[in-house]
Amino acid sequence: MRKENGRLWGKLNDGKFEVRSVTQADLEEALDVLDSSFFLNESVSIACEINLPENNQARLDLRELCRITALDGISLLVKDVETGRVVSVSFNKLQFTPPPGEDHFFLKFRNESAKSPQARGLMDFMIEVDGRTDVCAMYNMDCFCELMFLATLPSHERLGLGRSLSQFTIQLTQELADG
Repeated sequence: MRKENGRLWGKLNDGKFEVRSVTQADLEEALDVLDSSFFLNESVSIACEINLPENNQARLDLRELCRITALDGISLLVKDVETGRVVSVSFNKLQFTPPPGEDHFFLKFRNESAKSPQARGLMDFMIEVDGRTDVCAMYNMDCFCELMFLATLPSHERLGLGRSLSQFTIQLTQELADG
């Protein structure tokens, strides 16, 4: 992950928004989008009670998950050009088949870093869903890109920003596959 000046992937809505790679300079603001949207409104976050005010540790745990994930250098965000504000984010994780005897990334994070039962519950859900299909074996790959968390500020919903982040994540993944 670069310190600043993330790659420009595209412009949206007549140039009002830019899709960029997440940088160190934008990371905290991108994480704040999760606090203002994903943790409050996403179904599994609600089911695991991440959204409740008293479960701040759960949100801190998941912010740390995203902070580590951002180090892969493949997470994207949308900035409002006029204000420079981050309004949407896609935290994307490179997933690798672990060596024999080692845990995969999510299980390792859950066991070593998630302190709250709510964050562990959300991680258990992610681990269970990922465990249903061995994507690497199915497609004869040694790694894949997972769009882990996708969030848009409520003030910027219904503008196609999340859909655009998903499309640019696919483009980024194709570029990685092409070397």
